[in-house]
Amino acid sequence: MSANLRLTKNDSADIAFVENCLMSGAISQDELRQWLYHVIESIDDIPTYVFDLLDTEDLREMFRGANGPIGFFTSSDLSDAESDAVTGIAYKRGHCDRPLRYDVYIERDAAFEALARNLHIEKRFRETFPFIEF
Repeated sequence: MSANLRLTKNDSADIAFVENCLMSGAISQDELRQWLYHVIESIDDIPTYVFDLLDTEDLREMFRGANGPIGFFTSSDLSDAESDAVTGIAYKRGHCDRPLRYDVYIERDAAFEALARNLHIEKRFRETFPFIEF
C-alpha cells in the first residue's frame, strides 16, 4: 500500500476506489474493516474518519457525503469501463450476488470484458487490498 494514499476531501481517489469496490461487491464489509486496520498500520497521517468507520455498523453508510462518517463526497478517478472492471473483480471473486453498481446492471460477460481491457484495475485492487487472495 502506498504511504501516499488519497483519502482527503481534496484528493479522495483511493477512498473512492474502496467505495467502488464495496458497492460493486468486489469486497465485503468485513474486508473493508480489514482495509481500515491495514491503513492504520501502514500510514502516519490517518484521517480521523478511519477510526469513526470502525464504529460504523453498516459501512455502506460511509459514503453519504457530508452526512456520513467521512464527511465529504468522494471523487473517483475511474472511468465507466474501469468501474465495470471492478465489478468484473466481484464476479471473479464470486461475490457478485447483487450485480449492481449504483443501480446500473452489469452483465457478467461485460464485466469480465471490462476487466480484461483494464488489467491495471486488478493490479490496483491487489495493491489496495494485499491481504485478499483470489
